[in-house]
Amino acid sequence: MELQLAPMLALLADAATIVTGLAVLFAVVPYFQSRKQRRQENDQWYVERYWHLQDRKRPTKHWNGSITVVVPFAVRYAELKLCEDELDARAHGWVTNDSWSVWKGSIYAHRDDEMMMDIVERTPRLELVRLREYLKTGVDPIEVGQWRQFWRGLR
Repeated sequence: MELQLAPMLALLADAATIVTGLAVLFAVVPYFQSRKQRRQENDQWYVERYWHLQDRKRPTKHWNGSITVVVPFAVRYAELKLCEDELDARAHGWVTNDSWSVWKGSIYAHRDDEMMMDIVERTPRLELVRLREYLKTGVDPIEVGQWRQFWRGLR
């Protein structure tokens, strides 16, 4: 009797292992999906801030057809603060690699804007710290390792 019971117990143990593995898989998949959705919602918040600032710029069309855009100081400073916030979020591992690949060029482009750089220079040293560093080096500010990037859904 013992000889016939052992194969059945082994079969039951194998079935329990398979069922447990499937249960873990079904539990983990929604976690990864919700994690990715949270990252996208976080990124969207920064995008909405960006477009809100763009809407505050005032384009003017001249008689000869040319267009100039008047950008108030408050909007320029708010753009720099947005960049600082994005860099801070990236440093702490809350901005996806896909979003960073789009944002980094726009942030770094402020180096070529004399008015923006003048504002950066006139801003107290304890403000816009990450932005100053990024404009000097162009180095991705992320401070979390590869494993944590994967686990947080940044990749």
